[in-house]
Amino acid sequence: MRLEPLSHAHAGPLIVAACDGDLWKTSVTIIPTQETMAAYIDAALHGQSQEKELPFVIFRKSSGNIVGTTRFYDIVAAGSDRLHLACQERPTHSSQY
Repeated sequence: MRLEPLSHAHAGPLIVAACDGDLWKTSVTIIPTQETMAAYIDAALHGQSQEKELPFVIFRKSSGNIVGTTRFYDIVAAGSDRLHLACQERPTHSSQY
């Protein structure tokens, strides 16, 4: 996988990725629709502008296709030169990518 900072330019490929029927089988993710994708990206970028979140798109290296998004949440300054990232652990399936 490869991460790239999220932007509105990713909306089209994210809509295509969201059409993957397997995404609907998970209960731990938000899957925007074509109608809600712009608002989803707006919310992520707003969090970034508030220095509270850092959103990315996820590219599958083998195909170069965008397969989803991820972000760091609850970013809190821990000092003048450090950031503290609050993490929620989730299982990964990196062998599939």
